[in-house]
Amino acid sequence: MKTHWLSKLGLVALLTLCVTLAPSQTQLGMSNNAASLAPSTSTWQSYTNTNYIRDLAREGDIVWAATGGGVVRWNLANGSYTEFTTADGLPTNNIWSVAVDAFGRKWFGTWDHGVCVLDDSTLPGTWTIYTMADGLAGNKVMDIDVDNIDTSIWFATNGGANRYADGWGWTTYNTSNSAIASNQLWSVAVDDATGWVWFGTMDAGVSALGGTWTTYSTANSDLANDFVSAITIDGSGNKWFGTFGGVNKFDGTWTTYTTTAGLAGNIVYDVAEGPSGTMWFGTESGASKFDGSTWSTFTTANSGLMNDSVQAIITDGSTRAWLGTDGGGVNMLDGSIWTSYITTITLVYNTVFAIDIDPTTGHKWFGTQRG
Repeated sequence: MKTHWLSKLGLVALLTLCVTLAPSQTQLGMSNNAASLAPSTSTWQSYTNTNYIRDLAREGDIVWAATGGGVVRWNLANGSYTEFTTADGLPTNNIWSVAVDAFGRKWFGTWDHGVCVLDDSTLPGTWTIYTMADGLAGNKVMDIDVDNIDTSIWFATNGGANRYADGWGWTTYNTSNSAIASNQLWSVAVDDATGWVWFGTMDAGVSALGGTWTTYSTANSDLANDFVSAITIDGSGNKWFGTFGGVNKFDGTWTTYTTTAGLAGNIVYDVAEGPSGTMWFGTESGASKFDGSTWSTFTTANSGLMNDSVQAIITDGSTRAWLGTDGGGVNMLDGSIWTSYITTITLVYNTVFAIDIDPTTGHKWFGTQRG
């Protein structure tokens, strides 16, 4: 474990984590690296790391980063960071996902070595490692989500789904012992309003656990494609699925949206809810906004979008939408005004995989290929 104090010469590293000096953070979905921009400034400060960052989780003034070179604990209040590697107890440095539970424990999913849990309630903290030998469904842990009602932890792995609860231990759901559609899971999302847990698979659609299992696929429903790349539950409880064949809204019945309806592209990378229930979609062919009746599509041909492959998208609660692209940096749309943040201006790399915004401060975090 090494603690570092950051200098302004941090850009010498190949990969960077960028964040503003504002004293707050936010959680970011799966990404390769990250950056942050305060709402009232276009000034960026860079914090270096030599590894790709795949996921971020916020815990007060601390940001936890899952990277290809271990775990990084960023203290944005004083500008320091601490690295955790195999030398500190990790089974591998290839960390894929991270979540912080209700008790302050940090859960890290690895690519092929199970789950690592850090309990730092007493410093310097202790690590616990769970693998298939302990009850984990698969050692590749693609995503983690926390049930905010019963405090249990849910895992999407390459061998099925898991639930972990204190006092109960591990429960595994796979195709051998349950009605889940596939063991190849891509993501997990907990609906706190209903208690249902939704799993997007790579090859068999969506499986939802709500007492019993329900599966929706192209064979038995109007799901657009069986590769479900994104799941968002909006403020009204509707489920939105981004797939490699279009978008679906599920409110008890299915509605499918493709390019025929006005969607920019049928390969959908991200789904986000904006103000007043407006939905945004990032696709391989541009971004689309849908207000329930009218579609608006933004591409390099008709707008200030710098690249048509929109891999991440989120709104900040006002009129602004932030679009992360593959090669065109971060593009912000405020009403009809476009602003681009590309390498030559502020952003450390132009390929942006994920974006999130702190709801309290408006702080923007950008996950990029190199920072």
